[in-house]
Amino acid sequence: MTVAILGRPNVGKSTLFNRLCRIRQAITHAEPGVTRDLGYGTWSLGGAASTLIDSGGVITGRNDEPLAGQVSVRARDAAAAADVVLLVVDFDGPTATDHTLADDLRRSGTEPIVVVNKADHASRDPDAARFHELGFRDVVAVSAAHGRGIDTLAELARTRLAAAAATRIDAAEPADVGPENGPVVRLALLGRPNTGKSTLLNALIGRPLALVDSAPGTTRDPVVGRFAARAVRFEAIDTAGLRRRARVHEPVEYYSTQRSVAALERSDVAVLLADAREEIADQDKRLASLAVRKGNGLVVALNKWDLCRPHERERVIARARHHLPALSYVPLVTLSARARTGVAALIDVCAEVGRQRARMLPTSRINEAVQRWNRTPGAAGAANRAVPGRRPLRVQYGVQTGANPVRLLFFVNRAQVPAHYRRFLENRARADLGFDRVPIIVDVRGPSAGGRAGAR
Repeated sequence: MTVAILGRPNVGKSTLFNRLCRIRQAITHAEPGVTRDLGYGTWSLGGAASTLIDSGGVITGRNDEPLAGQVSVRARDAAAAADVVLLVVDFDGPTATDHTLADDLRRSGTEPIVVVNKADHASRDPDAARFHELGFRDVVAVSAAHGRGIDTLAELARTRLAAAAATRIDAAEPADVGPENGPVVRLALLGRPNTGKSTLLNALIGRPLALVDSAPGTTRDPVVGRFAARAVRFEAIDTAGLRRRARVHEPVEYYSTQRSVAALERSDVAVLLADAREEIADQDKRLASLAVRKGNGLVVALNKWDLCRPHERERVIARARHHLPALSYVPLVTLSARARTGVAALIDVCAEVGRQRARMLPTSRINEAVQRWNRTPGAAGAANRAVPGRRPLRVQYGVQTGANPVRLLFFVNRAQVPAHYRRFLENRARADLGFDRVPIIVDVRGPSAGGRAGAR
């Protein structure tokens, strides 16, 4: 079941969305028109969960703001498809736009709950009755910023949803907006501005969910799309383009950057999207490094491949690999999100990276591999030469201590282990244990340590 938040700009829709979802997902700012794409969250109503949709401000009449028309259309479409609509208005209204929206909803047969926001004190509640002039029976005064009136709103919404469920013929919800049902592989689409992240999200889910425009910075709030492919459920998060911190000046852009980093932390696989016609920039390298440090799977995707000349393509791939020398194990795919070529290959790679990251191996398999490594003369010999007079370095025992991200612990027979031997263990574990496409954390514990050291 879905609940859509509708209203003109700057009435507090995103503040209400964050309040009802109990998270700070949508960016809130005094500047009108901050929200552009639809945002999805979960509103828990007495043990039942509904999908809550935050929409951009609807503007009626002529407006010269970029993307205003697309934003309004998306908001109206979300309201038309929802089971319950919350028409959010500012306490200082109603305005002509509020009346126009009310007329539109009435013509469509929708009876919204009118949410009079910014009623910050109980003394204001009786004055909210004037919003009955919009022609709807349920009017509730709230303060989204302070949490006033939220319980009353929740009870009204719960009653409306129960009635909608009783009359609904098909209760199945679209896969891209329905609540989570079982484990999914979460993808974070990262990259600098204007590399095609929103176009890629739309290509992945098969319909235009995210706004696409040639102007950098179109995406602000993270946009979530869900789809299934290769017997895997995916959740893809389109994030704002990340620029160097020194170039982030506007508050809205700052909050967009923070939400993007938070999306990375919630993801399983980071898809670093870069323009194939340009070199991998320092900002791309920092994003890749951040993803690996957090234990995410990582896939590098070179977009706009169709714009590269055929005789240049080998050089482009070699150049990308050259700029990411420490990430030779990271899959690299080429695609055109606009032409939707290479998207299927990206899905295959992301599915495999997700599987490897979630894999838990039996201890017996790890120790069979350990015995083979102990018979590898090169690594042990180099380690012994590094510490003259010491007994041969051997791994006594190995165990996997975690997944998502993959973490391995090896017990060795010496307290001090050279750095190159740690790298040897990491490389062998990646090659021999089926973790060849994901970052792994290798912990080593010696006999006298009680402590441990890790290498990634």
